[in-house]
Amino acid sequence: MRSFHLLFILLSLLVSQTAYSASSDVMPDSFFTVVLPYDRPEMNDGKALTSSTNAVHANLLNKQMQEGMKILLLRLTGRKQLLESKIGQNYIKQAKNWLGSYYIKPRMEDGVAIGKNIELNFDALRLKNAFNKQHIKLWAANQRPSTLVMGTYVQQGRLEKLNQEILDYRIDVDFREYPKLLGLPVFIPDERGKWVFPVEPSLDRTKIQEILLSQNQQNLLSFKLLAKSNGVYELSWYLFSLNGSTLVKSTEESRDRQKLLNNMFEAVMYQYLKKSAVQSTRKNHFYLNVNQVAFADQINDMEKELKSQQPMIRKVNLVTLSAGKAQFDIEYQGSYDHVLNWLKNWPKVTFVGALPNKQEIDVNVHYQRFMPQLKYKAKPADHSNAVEVQ
Repeated sequence: MRSFHLLFILLSLLVSQTAYSASSDVMPDSFFTVVLPYDRPEMNDGKALTSSTNAVHANLLNKQMQEGMKILLLRLTGRKQLLESKIGQNYIKQAKNWLGSYYIKPRMEDGVAIGKNIELNFDALRLKNAFNKQHIKLWAANQRPSTLVMGTYVQQGRLEKLNQEILDYRIDVDFREYPKLLGLPVFIPDERGKWVFPVEPSLDRTKIQEILLSQNQQNLLSFKLLAKSNGVYELSWYLFSLNGSTLVKSTEESRDRQKLLNNMFEAVMYQYLKKSAVQSTRKNHFYLNVNQVAFADQINDMEKELKSQQPMIRKVNLVTLSAGKAQFDIEYQGSYDHVLNWLKNWPKVTFVGALPNKQEIDVNVHYQRFMPQLKYKAKPADHSNAVEVQ
């Protein structure tokens, strides 16, 4: 029965995964603009600013410039280790020297000014040249996958699912701003019906696949923030891939809940960075682009047969799946031409072509209309929304 649900989801997808332009392979200039809160000290009873007050403003400005440089380095490279290095510290201390311009603007919420922000525009061209000379590698924008985030907050035994609506007024646990600062695309569900909790998935990972397909996302981050009685917070989280497997997981405690959430997104970003680095340097691999997909079962069947071609094909990983299209990351051994010839004669597909760099191969699925054999059985009870009493 799940195969019919997957079929319905797949055929209902009308918009494919957003793709970045080729120019983003370097780094878009918009990534060099950082916006931070800038709540300046108020004047004392409306009197003119004193020299000491001016010094406070200057200190705040310098502090936010340095904080902006920290965010910028993390955003551009994905490596927190750079911030702690001598090179990174030099950039942070000399943040003012790399600034092209800055603007102080009202921070608006529902049309009302609730404070001020500072917009820091760092000199993109100078920084790119400096990074190139110091062999600081930038993390390309088109290698940053979008992440579906399903968070829960547990306080005094009550569990709350953090969808868009809840986060709009629960500013104490609103995590959306930090991944935005990092240049990490995230998607928060509107509905709270189907929710994945941060537990080790069972052997049947179809639920995660179905949710990712329905939201047209490639990864799922599930976390639970637990408020303990002693003022300590515990954050448990799992990062799932498109096929439902666990990429990374962690549990951490702190009295600073926002720090826990920020650390989580930094770890997720670093996981993506490592994955893209491995893919860019790995030999004997290519991407198989599958077009004209009509049934979800076709992809499952193709993946199974690809994995059976040992030792010619060593590893197969489903990377993306959207309306009518799928992409496999395939690692092989032996001759590339041997693999290519096998694909050309694979009965399940029509060979379209291979790019000259031998990194991508395009095929079309043979359209096969079929109906899976139905097996009727009692439907198990749904405990997906059960809440454990803390």
